[in-house]
Amino acid sequence: MASLQARIVKLILKATSNQQGYKVSRINAHRKAFERNMSILFPSFPKNVMRSYVAGVPIVTINSSARSRSILYLHGGGFVLGSAKSHRQHLIRLAKMCNARVIAIEYGLSPEHAYPYALEEIQKVWEELVATKHINAKKTVLMGDSAGGGLALASVMRFRDAHRQQPSCVVLLSPALDATFSGESYKQKLAKDPILNMHKLEFFAQSYAQRHSRRTPFISPVYADLKKLPPILIHAGTDDLLLSDSQTVAKNATCDGTDVSLFIGEGMWHGWHFFASYVPEARTAMRSIAQYVKSHTAT
Repeated sequence: MASLQARIVKLILKATSNQQGYKVSRINAHRKAFERNMSILFPSFPKNVMRSYVAGVPIVTINSSARSRSILYLHGGGFVLGSAKSHRQHLIRLAKMCNARVIAIEYGLSPEHAYPYALEEIQKVWEELVATKHINAKKTVLMGDSAGGGLALASVMRFRDAHRQQPSCVVLLSPALDATFSGESYKQKLAKDPILNMHKLEFFAQSYAQRHSRRTPFISPVYADLKKLPPILIHAGTDDLLLSDSQTVAKNATCDGTDVSLFIGEGMWHGWHFFASYVPEARTAMRSIAQYVKSHTAT
């Protein structure tokens, strides 16, 4: 059973989360509301935070003095919302727990920048960081949550196909990996996830895929060839509407011979890792992620 703290947080989220969909005509208002809500839920103070550009793409670096390992982070938000600022508390926590420099990519958001724009930006940043030796690929982790998790997995697939150097491992938190919504969790967890609903997911998928088939493997990695990828760690929750995405990709990766580990938090919802300040299960999960990161970036 989930902890008392987790159950309380879940009830509050259920009562306060936007249960409606989104509209393109109000996209700027939706983004501002998302940033405001994240700043209230997860307050943070900018410390050792530096903004810059790599390959013409804006990035935010946290704990820039750490050189032992790096985390290249892709924020979630349905490909439509979110930023390094909305995720700052989470990124600061990662930097501290992993003793790592965290580099968050501010990739272009949909619907203005639909597939494959974000993936192209991520690849340009990766190639320049590696080429300039700003990061050591063998000591760098590619990580993302929700839509950012989908971008992270699709990115290493692109790196593989382009014969580029790969990161040491990939970490996916409540990843969005199926824009066709084919898994059973989309029916079974609909009333359990306090964050997501099908109206939101349909808007996100349409905004990102647009004229492309949603079965495109780089949009929906549940349909992808997952051979010859770096080790993958996936975290999801039993009450996550996207749970099936993680289960399907973990199964397919295993069949394709890729080293994959799947952890499913009991009673946990979409994006539960962000609540590490409030929920003991999230703190424990973050510690296990830090151990995984350190073990895969050791000298």
